Amino acid sequence: MAFPTISHSSLVSSVFYDRETGFFHRRTNQRRRVFDPPNTGPRFSERWSHNGYTYIHLYWLQPNEVRADLLAWFCETGEWPQGEIEYIDGNKTNNAFENLRLIPYFEKPIKPKKEIVTPK
Repeated sequence: MAFPTISHSSLVSSVFYDRETGFFHRRTNQRRRVFDPPNTGPRFSERWSHNGYTYIHLYWLQPNEVRADLLAWFCETGEWPQGEIEYIDGNKTNNAFENLRLIPYFEKPIKPKKEIVTPK
């Protein structure tokens, strides 16, 4: 997966991540007026994929859509996740930081294939 090339300080200067709700807000408007408190700025546009993940549209980045769970992890830790993000409650739209858990790639369980049963 390709992560956007942006520094942590650049991202948090323009994006406010509310760790309790999991929502992303703008820190400034188009005229660079700062929203104070930062969570009063408008939320970034979101898109939900067919597999349930939420994508945040950040128009100045390449790629400009980033999965919300990965962006939340980067905002809170300053590093892109080196593994898979698991949702503790199983709800992929709940991007509150306390609901996210990092599973290193080498610890990710392999799902067993379902056995195909043919009727007799």
